[in-house]
Amino acid sequence: MLDEDGAKFGVDASGDWFYGFKIHALIHQPTQVVITAMLLPGNRRDQIAARGLARSTGGGVLLADEGYRGEELFDWLYDQAQTLRVMPSDDSGEGHSAISRARQQAESSFSGLWRRFSNRVYARSWHGLWTSLLLKVLHFNLDRADIVS
Repeated sequence: MLDEDGAKFGVDASGDWFYGFKIHALIHQPTQVVITAMLLPGNRRDQIAARGLARSTGGGVLLADEGYRGEELFDWLYDQAQTLRVMPSDDSGEGHSAISRARQQAESSFSGLWRRFSNRVYARSWHGLWTSLLLKVLHFNLDRADIVS
């Protein structure tokens, strides 16, 4: 139904095919609150999202999964967005377990978001879909801040 709005076939992290969009979120690590999010067609590479999300900040450290790999992206993030990308696969030495623990916390946040999104977002247009997702992100953030339960 959303062909005209850009829905495309894509592959998720487990290698399964899907049709639609992917949501990318920037999560503040200490509070687990979603700072910003973007919705892209399913066939867009994660590296495109990384650039957009990095532009919305004043720099920092991006803890990323393997979808954000690549030296070109690493250099762009550092030079253009004052952001250092860190991935568990970057170094297997000292500090690896701290990176893995932080990634585990981020994945926990994404799991919480997924539970809100899974089979519960119905829309007839891209704008309806995006509005529904933003409301779910808002509820997620309010829940993290103990304002709602």
